Amino acid sequence: MTKKIRKEPVYMPIDVLKIDGNQRYNTKLSDTQTSNMIKFAVTLPKERWAAVQQGVRLLNWQNDPYLRHYGLKVSSDAAKVQARILPSPTVHFGAGSKEATIKPADMIAGRWRLDGVSIANPFRRYFKRYILLETVH
Repeated sequence: MTKKIRKEPVYMPIDVLKIDGNQRYNTKLSDTQTSNMIKFAVTLPKERWAAVQQGVRLLNWQNDPYLRHYGLKVSSDAAKVQARILPSPTVHFGAGSKEATIKPADMIAGRWRLDGVSIANPFRRYFKRYILLETVH
């Protein structure tokens, strides 16, 4: 969803959106619903985008009087945002592990083999905090 604020579009990721009270669905899904949800989750991106476009056409948001009244517009085009792929981290393991670290080059199909490793104790770092209080006379 985008809304123009200060003449610039604001993109809101779905994980920051909130469902208002009394909108939750607390009932357990049936086996069919669960199966359909899993099938949808593993849909190829091209097929998923086609389904999204079909839904946008079906809902006809361009002609929705409520959205128009509040100045909201839903684009039928995909948002293009700048992104980058972060480098894989080097993982450090605890004493007694077969190897002390696993480097990104040791990944197999996006996964690390974790047999023969123990988890290291986390490094704790304590920060000093200061509060400046000023009295008003």
